[in-house]
Amino acid sequence: MKKFIYFILVLFALVSFTGCSGANADKNLNESETDSTIVVSPETTTKNQEPKKKVYFHAALQGAVIVATDGNKVSYQQKCESCGNLKPGKTTVYRNNGTYNSSFLCNKCKNQQTIQIKTTSIFQ
Repeated sequence: MKKFIYFILVLFALVSFTGCSGANADKNLNESETDSTIVVSPETTTKNQEPKKKVYFHAALQGAVIVATDGNKVSYQQKCESCGNLKPGKTTVYRNNGTYNSSFLCNKCKNQQTIQIKTTSIFQ
């Protein structure tokens, strides 16, 4: 009786494993068909290539001095263009692309100063 139960369990395991390998064979067949139709553009990658990294460049156009950059995060100090006064402390903003516009009032000469920081990005 034990041999019969053991035989049934082995037979059941064998049938279940062959059923799984047949499903994987069909899945692998479908994957190979779709892999041949992949169109690679300059910004996309395939499975074999490393993904391209996006690099950000920040430039202070007026009213700011860039202190630190980390990816799309930029830290700057406010600077008056009239008297050259540099405000203490730093401000941090997150920029992906485009121009950041803001303004502040200078403590020294009371000039309303415009801040412009331009951010550009490229894939490397």
